[in-house]
Amino acid sequence: MKRALARIAPLDIALDRDNPRISVDVNDKEKYESVADPYLTQLISQNGNGSASHDQSSTTLTASLSSEDCPNHIIYGHLGLAEFTMYPMIRPGAHLTIDTSQNKVVMNVWRNEYERPVYFIELRAAYACGWCELQGNQLLIIPHHSSPASVRRFTYPREAEIVGRVVGYSTNCIDVSVII
Repeated sequence: MKRALARIAPLDIALDRDNPRISVDVNDKEKYESVADPYLTQLISQNGNGSASHDQSSTTLTASLSSEDCPNHIIYGHLGLAEFTMYPMIRPGAHLTIDTSQNKVVMNVWRNEYERPVYFIELRAAYACGWCELQGNQLLIIPHHSSPASVRRFTYPREAEIVGRVVGYSTNCIDVSVII
């Protein structure tokens, strides 16, 4: 089931390097609608204290604020709670570091699953995260072999584009929803 993106009210903002906060009048909250279904992968924004503010159930991207210690080609993402493509290696809810300068699928020989490049992919109305292969003009998103997800196929670059390579992630080592 494909869901359309909702309208977003434009914000007129100017970021001050010393105080990178955005003020939004909560009385005007009806102007600000959800961007997409929270169970899909999507972009997110970073708030002033360096942490991401977003719905935990969606897979999202965060553009980093310019800083000397963070290159411009590094962005951050959040893996949605419904994203099981790389499970159990990268669990739903993981925080991702993405290098946008590595946005081409590289087919090399790797010795194990940790050396195989994981990519963050834009799917026009959503995002995805997984291993990728190109077969002609078809981009295949390959799930982890232990994942319940199946291989997904998209016309490249019309239906899917590589945002960048996942170069780091922080993931839970257990499913926190399971109570022992």
